[in-house]
Amino acid sequence: MKPSPPWPFDVAQRNPRTWKISSKICISLVGAISKFWCNILNRTNCVDMDQLMDLVKNRDEKVGLITVSNHHSCLDDPVLFGNMPLNILTFTNDKMRWALGASEICYTNKLFSYFFALGRVLPVIRGNGVFQPSMQYILQRLNEGSWIHLFVEGGVNETHEKKRIKWGVGRLIQDAKTLPIILPIWHCGMDDILPNKEPYFPRVGKKVTLVVGKPIYLSGLLRQLRETSKQPQQIWKGLADKIQEELHKLQDEAERIHYCDR
Repeated sequence: MKPSPPWPFDVAQRNPRTWKISSKICISLVGAISKFWCNILNRTNCVDMDQLMDLVKNRDEKVGLITVSNHHSCLDDPVLFGNMPLNILTFTNDKMRWALGASEICYTNKLFSYFFALGRVLPVIRGNGVFQPSMQYILQRLNEGSWIHLFVEGGVNETHEKKRIKWGVGRLIQDAKTLPIILPIWHCGMDDILPNKEPYFPRVGKKVTLVVGKPIYLSGLLRQLRETSKQPQQIWKGLADKIQEELHKLQDEAERIHYCDR
């Protein structure tokens, strides 16, 4: 098992007020830059974005939200969420998502660690499993009714092929105190803004398509899996397989919109 990076959220516990203010400033600045980048310097076609916004603003405060999406570029988060209304990105950004980021990219030094932590990005170590500290922490946030965003492919998918998603999302759903709402999202074109090859600098004048799907209802499947599965891993896989099925349907729709409307 790989060693965990320093855990910056201890500072949040010691100085909660200072941390909260600093986090608001960080999210606001990054959100405003992201909105400028995706709406002014580039062109984004958002489909059914109101579905996401309604759940972010109006769901029961005790019910968590998990959005799941593909991952095509290191700028997917935060730029994609720059399409949200400015008031969510700034004044009321306590509703913003929590996310997981690869520790070898986001937590390589103390400055990066605090920057991403203030932006609500937790360090995940590939290969350390579904019970590592960041997964435990994000489960706590989910149980508090927070919004969690997961790149369920487990890394940047440069080939755009249909990949098997990671079981961690199934573990979070299985262990959540209240069944969270699952919302699939698929996007195309982010790797045109930041290609996964040299030179690594953001481009302008590109087109991005962001399609928000319908909520995935898992209560019946979860009940069935709990009755028939002998191991928790079987439950995680069953839930992940269903999410994968719906996400890949959304992929087909998003790619049709993106490549036909050029």
